[in-house]
Amino acid sequence: MSDIVLFRLVLYGMVLLAGVIVSLFIKKWWSAPVVTVLVYFFVYTIFEQFVMGETIFYPFESIIFFTIASFVSYFALNRIWNNKLVPIVFVSIFVLCLGLLISIEQSKHTTMKEILIEELGEDYSIDHLDFERNDRAYATHDEARLLSQLEEKLQRIELKEQELWPSRSHTIELFSDGNRHVIEIDQHRNLYFANQNYYIKDQSQVDALMEHDLIEWHESE
Repeated sequence: MSDIVLFRLVLYGMVLLAGVIVSLFIKKWWSAPVVTVLVYFFVYTIFEQFVMGETIFYPFESIIFFTIASFVSYFALNRIWNNKLVPIVFVSIFVLCLGLLISIEQSKHTTMKEILIEELGEDYSIDHLDFERNDRAYATHDEARLLSQLEEKLQRIELKEQELWPSRSHTIELFSDGNRHVIEIDQHRNLYFANQNYYIKDQSQVDALMEHDLIEWHESE
């Protein structure tokens, strides 16, 4: 299971748990779906406004899920809620889930260097680099000194795993040990490599690579 899938499962579980716990304190059965959906939209807004990268929430499907799940959970837990230990247990579970959520969120952060090592191996070497920009200009380089400089700038790019697919703007073709690997980057700070999507934390790091003084760009015919 990927970190992104696990993150969504834990997040949805926390939303459901928070909504049901509040409803049980209110002691109104109809409040369960209302509160839970409100918590969901609050979390959705927080992620949209303040959390780096994209997390897909599927609003319509989520509202249906939370409406049904909150009803079932409310009536299931209402029978045992008067036991003094039960609220403490569920609040503790919520806090543990919050800690797990923060841990998963932190694990999404990485660098291009770590990704290249994971994909190509600890002792990988780049034999050739091809670049193509969104204006169809291209460049190709296999000179060792320049490759070393470009690789250093490529490795510095800081990323975060996400779900959004990039709309291709720039392409970097990396050749290592005879194998071709493609990196796609778009103008919205999204990067795709090795079947995973990433958010680029600092666009200037990509600009430093694509606008390197020694890259010789050629116009496509």
